[in-house]
Amino acid sequence: MKIGLDFGGVITDVRAVRLRLMKQMLGVRESAHVLELSLDPRLSLDEYQKLQHLVYGTSEFLNVSAVPNALRSLKQLKQQGHTVWLVSNMQVTGVQFAKQWLTDHEIDSTSFVSVGVGGDKKMVLQHEFDLYVDARSEVLASLVGTIPHLFLFDTVYNRDDRVEVPIVRAEGWGELMKRIEYAASLNAASATG
Repeated sequence: MKIGLDFGGVITDVRAVRLRLMKQMLGVRESAHVLELSLDPRLSLDEYQKLQHLVYGTSEFLNVSAVPNALRSLKQLKQQGHTVWLVSNMQVTGVQFAKQWLTDHEIDSTSFVSVGVGGDKKMVLQHEFDLYVDARSEVLASLVGTIPHLFLFDTVYNRDDRVEVPIVRAEGWGELMKRIEYAASLNAASATG
């Protein structure tokens, strides 16, 4: 199958780096686990954009963590013969750091593509993808009817988002791998039947 995976939120988890930088910028002391502009009124739009640039557009990105089991699962998907693309809205200045992060974690960086900040992932994903996983429900909603299998990767940021068929929520890589395996069996059955 041709699989697309959202890079930020499905493969990488920037929360610890974002929190550290926010502490440096604003002197925030508590260990807040949600740091989005809409959820954290301490950040002005200018501060939020600066924070986003520091996390996604500088070498700070090399310090982000992998989502638990993401790297192992990504390697497993490739070993199973799937074509996997990592799709991002990362700013141009951050692409080199994302590719370096992948190389540092022994993942082929040529499978990484960024549509840029504010870019439409549909421009990449409309090219015969069988399955796509994102951490943002609004991205998935725009792909209904374009990609047969759509999964919302459960994160602290999207827990309150309601999803409707055909989008399915997956709580972690263990569940996601089972769902991908099932989708692959459906694709194989339809190809032979």
